Amino acid sequence: QDMNALQAEEGLLERELRLIFNCIYIQLLFHGHDEVFIRSLELGQGRLGKSLVLLLFEAAKACADNDKIPIKKVVLLLLRVLQCLLHVPDHKLSPSSTSEGAASP
Repeated sequence: QDMNALQAEEGLLERELRLIFNCIYIQLLFHGHDEVFIRSLELGQGRLGKSLVLLLFEAAKACADNDKIPIKKVVLLLLRVLQCLLHVPDHKLSPSSTSEGAASP
């Protein structure tokens, strides 16, 4: 019974992390153009006093030891946060087709 409770708790942790990452992603989608929001991404927030970038790097490293942390979501969020901080437009990250790439310099 203890094993079932532990598995249920681990499943709950994974679902909570996915929910949190989804909420952050939605914030990035809707507020990625807002300079105040972008500045908040690189400043320490809350009790931890760490930036979202640093927390996502730590989460990515933790994925090696904990398979309950969704690595794809962590890396995607990290890339989106860096995209916002570095002001990289979406079209720069999209792969170009070979005919389109050959036509433009």
